[in-house]
Formats: sequence, C-alpha cells, structure tokens
Amino acid sequence: MSSSIFGAPQPAASNVLLQMKAGKLTQSGTTVTADPRKGLLLLQKSDDDLMHLIWKDRSSNTVEDDLIIFQGDATLKHLPQCKTGYAMLLEFTTGRKSLFWSQEPRKKGTDWEDIAKESELMIKANGILNGSQPPAAAPSGAAQYPRAPRARLPLAAPAPGR
Repeated sequence: MSSSIFGAPQPAASNVLLQMKAGKLTQSGTTVTADPRKGLLLLQKSDDDLMHLIWKDRSSNTVEDDLIIFQGDATLKHLPQCKTGYAMLLEFTTGRKSLFWSQEPRKKGTDWEDIAKESELMIKANGILNGSQPPAAAPSGAAQYPRAPRARLPLAAPAPGR
C-alpha cells in the first residue's frame, strides 16, 4: 500500500492481480436489483501477502468493500438465470455471498449471449482465488488472460531399430 497526501492509503497498482468493471447487486427475497454506480472489482495481494477482494466506486474512487480471502475459501460463479446482463455470485465456504454484475464495455450491437470476456475474467479470478493459477501482475496497460490449456498428445513409439 502506498500513502496518499489526501487521506487513506491507496493500493499499490503492481499488486493488483485482476480487475474487472463490476457493479454490486442487492437481493431482496428472490429479486436481485443492480446498484447503478460504476464499480471496480479487484483481486489484490497486499504487502503482508494477504489476498484482498476489493470493490470500489469508480466515480468517487472510494473503497466500499475490502475482504481478506484465504486460498480456497471463495468461488466466483456465473448466474445464468440473469438474462439482461452478466450476474456473478461470490460464494464463500462459510456461506457468505456477494453479488456483482459485469460493467465491462461491450461492442455496439453485442448482446449478452457473447460472454467470452466475462468468462475469461472469471476463470482467471477463480484461478487466483484457489491458487491454481500463479498470481502474476498484468503488464501496465495490458489485460492478462488465462492461457489456453495445452493438449497432451501421446508420444509416438520409437521406430524399430532405434
């Protein structure tokens, strides 16, 4: 964390492992309502090597939620029941739940059937949360996405006489 002359400490950008433009959702009974604020969901390693899931308001740059997450304690899931956007459930092993919706930019004319960008971000987020993907920071100005799985091909038997 670095300090700002204007108040609260600001997270060090080099420790951000993933960021996604995402708003919050609130649930009342079976109805889920979107918070209209522009948000940013971050997965970040702090200086003391703890993993933080941070949600901040992009308009005011105010951190509203800062949760410490231990490896394997949370999973981010897509909620396909939402047909008007891309809704996500952050579910903890303790039963705690948080809901978010994607605010990632979409190409003009693209509908919510094309969820490739969100799917890639969720795969990466779950890899970081569960320790199955090495938490390397993205180069500045470039998005970092998970690598495509490598196929394991059977090796050909050596030719006779070799």
